Amino acid sequence: EAGGGGFASIALPELPALPAEDGSAEPDALVLMCAGDGNAYKLSVRTQRGFGAPSYQHDFEAPAGEEVQVVLPLAAFTCSFRGRLVPDAPPLRARDAVGLSLMCSKFSDAHGGGERVSFRPGAFQLRAMTLAW
Repeated sequence: EAGGGGFASIALPELPALPAEDGSAEPDALVLMCAGDGNAYKLSVRTQRGFGAPSYQHDFEAPAGEEVQVVLPLAAFTCSFRGRLVPDAPPLRARDAVGLSLMCSKFSDAHGGGERVSFRPGAFQLRAMTLAW
């Protein structure tokens, strides 16, 4: 069995900035409408430009053969850098987001990290229809 990073991802390197605080409610979740293949995925949010910085990640399931709405509360995102948790990171805020990515990974950041028992190597497919705050 080969080792390696065990992930594939696609990134949106630039997000439009959210307006400065204007009294409106700060979004508290990302909502993804997607159709998957039964694999587990991650959505990563970057709060700093470039790829050499920590990112906030949230695992989610994408059931095979059905369109689902996945609600990812910002408070449940974990901050990590190169596979290691960043324990003293501030909470993720929507207004701080500058980029995002979707990832299929054999590693989970939830509950202290480690390899996913349910990870299936090989081909995968995740169709993302919409993503909104």
